Amino acid sequence: MDKNNNKKCKILIVINKFLDYLEKQRGYSENTVNSYRRDLNQFVEYVLSEVGDMDVSAIMVKPILRTFVYTF
Repeated sequence: MDKNNNKKCKILIVINKFLDYLEKQRGYSENTVNSYRRDLNQFVEYVLSEVGDMDVSAIMVKPILRTFVYTF
């Protein structure tokens, strides 16, 4: 498994834990959790295609976030 796939797997584990928290601890509906899941998965794919890395410092820059929000 290459470095980016390993990072993608790690971020997807974190996303799934977050979604599980929203559903079980916060009581969010299944539809809401699925919407979050879809949006977060799109964001991961976008970052990998644009930046090529899931490094937090690479993701958390205004141009990346702004472009993603405007794109979707």
